[in-house]
Amino acid sequence: RDYMARLQDNTVEPVVYTNMEIGSIERDIISTNNLQDIGSKNVQSTTTVLDRIAFSHPTVFEAIGQLADLSAYTFYTDSERDLHFEPIGSANPT
Repeated sequence: RDYMARLQDNTVEPVVYTNMEIGSIERDIISTNNLQDIGSKNVQSTTTVLDRIAFSHPTVFEAIGQLADLSAYTFYTDSERDLHFEPIGSANPT
């Protein structure tokens, strides 16, 4: 199993984000949902600020996927267990 599976094994605790940039939301999800072994140093900031988004126990993978869809970004974890969140077309997974 790769480290993307860790994103599917954990859920996002109920939370509401208001007036936050999507990259900041991503970093918060990783840091507060029992994912100490997944880094977020390669989560890029976006130009998308959400007025409001709420999560109530989706998997971390689903929550990040929803944020990726809202910002036209893609995501993956690399071999060093770091989450990448990048504009579609710029990702180069290794």
